[in-house]
Amino acid sequence: MTGSDRSTDPPARAEVLIDNEVVRVVRYTIEPGTRVAWHRHSHAYLVTPLTSGRLVLDDGHGQTVAMVEAGQPAFHAAGIEHEISNPGPETVVNIEAELKLGGER
Repeated sequence: MTGSDRSTDPPARAEVLIDNEVVRVVRYTIEPGTRVAWHRHSHAYLVTPLTSGRLVLDDGHGQTVAMVEAGQPAFHAAGIEHEISNPGPETVVNIEAELKLGGER
């Protein structure tokens, strides 16, 4: 079962800012009650929140609450699979930079 099988929340907005052979940069606007559907990160990536808030990450084995703080970046290794939802009252905006150099890592 994938995350999309569990959630009926509408999708968050994703805007691709850069996509080339080196990096893919996406701005995610995750409004209250929306989600980033189930996906797998094939490459290492960096997420920098532009706003603070609370998100729920579901990896298929359980849920984790993440308190994100504006301007505090987080690095993640390749291979992560999850769905992200926003149960809180505030819109959370993240910039995600997927690092494509060197293939899958």
